[in-house]
Amino acid sequence: MPKMKPLKDIWNKSWDIYFKNFKSTSLLIVLLYLPLIILYLFAPYSMFKSNFLDGHWIFFIIALLFSIFIGTIISLSLTYKIYKSYKNTKIKIVDVIKFALSKFWTTLGTTLLMILMLIGLFLLLIVPGIIFAVYWTFVISVIIIKNLSGKKALDYSKSVVKKRWWKVLGYSIVLELIPIAITIIAMLCISAYYPSNIGYCVYFIISLLANVFMYVSQTVLFLELDKTKVN
Repeated sequence: MPKMKPLKDIWNKSWDIYFKNFKSTSLLIVLLYLPLIILYLFAPYSMFKSNFLDGHWIFFIIALLFSIFIGTIISLSLTYKIYKSYKNTKIKIVDVIKFALSKFWTTLGTTLLMILMLIGLFLLLIVPGIIFAVYWTFVISVIIIKNLSGKKALDYSKSVVKKRWWKVLGYSIVLELIPIAITIIAMLCISAYYPSNIGYCVYFIISLLANVFMYVSQTVLFLELDKTKVN
């Protein structure tokens, strides 16, 4: 089995990069999500409790499509920014966003391919779907760092995880516990004590900043695994 760094080392490295880039990544997220934040601030609060049976479904469609687009750009931008930080290379936010935009359609096509293949695997049996979902965990990192796409990106991600599937799953779960916990606590507190547009925006921003750590840890884990992947 290929040697992996201890979880503690991955954890410490991820937090180091997270705090080192907190200011720039926070600015990046706020800038890209600014239209949605403004929408959440000024849209009637009743819309946040709506469903497709009432008259506010258009709000959800717009917010959903915008979130998918910006969410993809965010994931690409953060992965690229974290990769550069890992290599101790400085880069401007404008250049990070430009690079992310250049990879948007490649990422969209590769992601759709992965989703279709996972749907097929889950329809066959649940277990193969779960297995390959873990194998393809690092597709975004592969697209950004290795400049691969489509089936090649999926295969490369699998090669990084190969022969250490259980460890990668365990590492990923532990590394994601804190951001998930922060998001849940923020949601419960705000919905209970400050249910309003401002409260919802505060929760939205907190969840975004917490999720940055997920991108950091995933990128760091990929880079460390890539050093010892099976050829």
